[in-house]
Amino acid sequence: MRFLFGGIAIFLVIAFMVGRILSTRRTPMRKVLAKGFYYTTIGTLALAVLFGIGALIYFAVSGNGLRDTGPFSGMSETEKTVYLDSLFSNPPDPSIPQLETEIMKFRFNSEALPCYESIHAFDVRSLEEIIALEKVNTKSSDRVYEINVRGEFKTDRPEVGFHLKGIFVVQYVFSKGKRDVTPGWNFSKVYFTSCDVLSHHADKKEKTREDLYPDLKRTAE
Repeated sequence: MRFLFGGIAIFLVIAFMVGRILSTRRTPMRKVLAKGFYYTTIGTLALAVLFGIGALIYFAVSGNGLRDTGPFSGMSETEKTVYLDSLFSNPPDPSIPQLETEIMKFRFNSEALPCYESIHAFDVRSLEEIIALEKVNTKSSDRVYEINVRGEFKTDRPEVGFHLKGIFVVQYVFSKGKRDVTPGWNFSKVYFTSCDVLSHHADKKEKTREDLYPDLKRTAE
């Protein structure tokens, strides 16, 4: 907040100085500030526009800076295209331990299970137990590459003693190296396509008013 007030104060000082330079000696202070504020605002906007245009030109010419400092350093446009094509033609082939790592790191609490509804989200890390993993097949579409995996998990979320198996997808997306993303195939997300609940210890009994308020008298004397 202090930086905001400091910036406003500096702007007002500059506006006053500009207004004083562009005004006569007998000009009222209010008109001096108004003129200075007007021209300072126009100048600031003009500088912002010029800076924005310069930044766009820089990123367009330098390839977002990757050509100078990243993997595209020293490459021509042709060499860059060949390099990206070589990355695209080699999709990821993670091992089972690598897939386990990706699954353990992924936040399933933002993904709903298609076979189970609960107020609690599925979380592989709740007990950190993956019973089995098996690659089924792969598929690709444009810049998206997906590995279908059959898995079996035991966790205590969404319920205590939760045990399920199913088919899920590990998705990768191809990047050309823009917006600070590494060029090549990058892990995107994991989602379930089908699953079966093997066991859980959920309380399916609906709570009544007597269960919620056992000490409350229900009849009038």
